[in-house]
Amino acid sequence: MNRVVLSRARRAASCRRGRVLLGPFSFALLSLACSPSLPTIEESSADIAAHRARIDSIETALHRSASVPRPGKDIRIRVSAAMLNEIFSAFAGSRTDDLRIALFPTRPLVKEERSILGIPYTNYLDIDSGNVVVNLSHLRIERIRAGRVEASLRLEGIGRIGVSGKYTGVPAGAAPDLTVSLEEKVAFTVRATDSGTVLLVPVPQVVTIRARFSVKLLEWNVPWSKDIPVQLTDLVRPIELPIALRTDIPIPIPPDRPEGETAFRKVRLHFVEPSLKVDEEAITFSASLRILPP
Repeated sequence: MNRVVLSRARRAASCRRGRVLLGPFSFALLSLACSPSLPTIEESSADIAAHRARIDSIETALHRSASVPRPGKDIRIRVSAAMLNEIFSAFAGSRTDDLRIALFPTRPLVKEERSILGIPYTNYLDIDSGNVVVNLSHLRIERIRAGRVEASLRLEGIGRIGVSGKYTGVPAGAAPDLTVSLEEKVAFTVRATDSGTVLLVPVPQVVTIRARFSVKLLEWNVPWSKDIPVQLTDLVRPIELPIALRTDIPIPIPPDRPEGETAFRKVRLHFVEPSLKVDEEAITFSASLRILPP
């Protein structure tokens, strides 16, 4: 107790000496520094000792964070599966002619043998030509695993075909509507490009298109439907995700005169060693950047 009182007395004497020898501004500073509300060295040491365990744990955490190496990439973009589904929803609703299918002549498409009074005859129906416009109406990510994006895909389309044939020996023709549909679970791999884009590349698999139409050829009603196996890669091309950065960056050029206008020169960014990380929640694109001369 006597030591503390003596220490405070010495500080008060020091402040008095400062008040006499220094100017008013220095006096204010010294008065603040010598305020009795500030702890002494002994009090500060006691506080530090009391919180030593907490201080050590914080310092350990800081050292651990500092020891983690920083990634060597200049840029990183992370897109969640939920955001990708928002993009797919807008993509699916942006147009109705995502795919066009041309039908080649098919002869015969339907054929049946009949007879009247012992006289045989053949009813047949041919497809002469046709075009179907197909819409990608639904594409949604179901889950992401093992570096692949698994999604549900739905295609719907309608078109008009030209058919011809014979019924009871009488030739005839018609132009019915043909509808097609596809609903499958599909998968995509993810690939990065040097231009900064991300591609979803369909994994080869056989999918089924369901085609159907109904036509009346004279007095012959012909309902027709068929499941047509096709390769997914023949229907769906790689999908470019619109998450890339602009590669043309305007750089300001100072004017020659103070009153002149600032001009801009475009430089091109080149993505070096792009890479992708695909986890259960998101796709992360990272790359180093290089500035190409104009």
